[in-house]
Amino acid sequence: MLVSLGKRALRPGIVPLLADCHAKIRFFSRLAVALGQQSAADEADVAARCGEVRRYFREALPLHVADEEESIRPRLAGHADALAQMHAEHDAHREALAALDAALSALAGASIVSAGNGFPYLDDNGTALVPDDDRERGRQNAQLLEGSALVHLGARVLDGRLSVIGTLLERAGGL
Repeated sequence: MLVSLGKRALRPGIVPLLADCHAKIRFFSRLAVALGQQSAADEADVAARCGEVRRYFREALPLHVADEEESIRPRLAGHADALAQMHAEHDAHREALAALDAALSALAGASIVSAGNGFPYLDDNGTALVPDDDRERGRQNAQLLEGSALVHLGARVLDGRLSVIGTLLERAGGL
């Protein structure tokens, strides 16, 4: 029972299918590393990509492991060393995958916007029909300072999941 999330393999047979699955593992592993190194990327894009990586490692990878257990283990029946190596590799990844899942489920973002807004305007001095008293002035009390933050932390607790979401929006300005 080989399961593939994505496009179907073009090459028939178990070895090409497993090679394609391992290529996906390498792709998503490299993507996870690249996401961890991003500092100036678009926050929405990073969050979306983190979701894709997390989905792959939570949903598709366990299917791949099950495929190997069901499809390869019977073929390795006479090769105890190879079978033990396959089990050891799967076991070795569990702790790292749990840490990756925790990291991908903790998202944070923040932004700050500021503007002096001291732009010029034409003050007609309240006398629209008397142009001689019109003056160009600077806008007063129109400054803006705004900050926002979002934090989402998640953890597995017993048989469920606990999520803590925090938001902050502060705004100071005139007018």
